[in-house]
Amino acid sequence: GTVYRLSPSGEFTTLYAFSFDYPSPSSPAGGVILDEAGNLYGTTTSGGNLGQGTVFMLDPSGKETTLFMFDGADGATPYGGLTRDGAGNLYGTTSLGGAGYGIVYKLDSSGVETVLYTFTGGADGGSPYSGVILDGKHNLYGAAGLGGGSYGVVYKLSPTGDETVLCTFPDFASGADPESRLVLDTQGNLYGTATYGGSKGGGIVFVLQNVAQ
Repeated sequence: GTVYRLSPSGEFTTLYAFSFDYPSPSSPAGGVILDEAGNLYGTTTSGGNLGQGTVFMLDPSGKETTLFMFDGADGATPYGGLTRDGAGNLYGTTSLGGAGYGIVYKLDSSGVETVLYTFTGGADGGSPYSGVILDGKHNLYGAAGLGGGSYGVVYKLSPTGDETVLCTFPDFASGADPESRLVLDTQGNLYGTATYGGSKGGGIVFVLQNVAQ
């Protein structure tokens, strides 16, 4: 895989090319985010000492730094992208690891990971693919493709790590496998998509109103 840049005129530049030479990061799936200094941050689903995935940084010169390597117990296979707060902490999810159904984690600016929540695969959800977003009160919001009514959940995580399930997808028709990143508007409404379900089976776009106050 690669990290690339596309200019306004359509010029394509490869900024970094990953390799399968372990423990180098490989197979980025979650996109990248940018800080004020021009550094890019992202995750890879593979690589690291145990092949369980990594968090990486790419500086403006194209130099890659591996910030964290997952080992399974502290998360594995992070498909979702990252969210960064004003203090430089990174937040994300892994689709596996922890108790087997994924975690929500925080990575501070020195590279120390804190597991904020471990999914059980039951009513609380499991296998989050979409990463998380952050509101002004440091609550995190995300979606998980398993759990709830078997077809996934949308959840909120407080700064102290308490989870609230905001929505469950109880049957295929109502939507299934919400794997996309959520969007939060200024009115506290959350928007997202489910990969499957709906009247034609090809997925839905949904809104949860007034969930972030």
